[in-house]
Amino acid sequence: MLYQIIKYLVVVIALHSCSPLRSVGGVCCADTLSADSAMQAPRAADAELKGERFSPRQLIVPGALITVGALGINDKLLFNLNEHVDNAVANVRTGRDPDFDDKAQYVPGALYPFLGLIPGVRHKHSFVERMLAEVTAYAVMTSLVYSTKHFVNEERPDHTSFNSFPSGHSATAFTGAELLRLEYGNAVGVAGYVFASGIGFMRVYGERHWFGDMLAGAGIGILGARIGYWMLPVYRRVFRMKDHDANVSMVPSYDPVTRSLALSGAIVF
Repeated sequence: MLYQIIKYLVVVIALHSCSPLRSVGGVCCADTLSADSAMQAPRAADAELKGERFSPRQLIVPGALITVGALGINDKLLFNLNEHVDNAVANVRTGRDPDFDDKAQYVPGALYPFLGLIPGVRHKHSFVERMLAEVTAYAVMTSLVYSTKHFVNEERPDHTSFNSFPSGHSATAFTGAELLRLEYGNAVGVAGYVFASGIGFMRVYGERHWFGDMLAGAGIGILGARIGYWMLPVYRRVFRMKDHDANVSMVPSYDPVTRSLALSGAIVF
């Protein structure tokens, strides 16, 4: 079952993220960007390549996932699919760490802004821009998830509450996965999507969500991430942001008395 879910979502990301080579500003571009001082392509020519330009077709995948997930609430055919998936998972259910998915859902989003600080890792935006995109994405995702939970009032499979639709954990994980794809390319994006699919499976496996809840959560997460990128040109105009990376320094430290790790950082614009 986990393999089938992961295969389905990997196919989805492959379909909506892979595109043929195209000419941007007279230069033939693929997902890999030519390196400059900050390994960023020129802003004026590559808004589409960097995911900042809105296109109606970008709504197809998240819209389809949300629609299919929503139809599972009342539609007989899709509701039966929810039941079928739940029964199939029940056959392999042997117990789980109840805290695993609660913590792991944040991993893609936590990696997203800092991965570009590693020397040699190609990225499309500065650290500050990544942070702005992430804050926007998670703000949109959170508002959509919890407002929908309030109005739909769907019972969870384990009958503990009536806030099952959509899956917030799935939305959180898929927001991070789509941010990774938009910023670092399809290879990193697929890895993020596989991880996020695992989080969605754990929610179904633990009887916290129906399969349709997971699909809708994934769609909301993808949509939130894209809105975060669509807003970047607006932030540049409003905050008069410069076309270069901020200088970021990070210094780790360890306290042997409390056995705690700390990370101090500074950002110079």
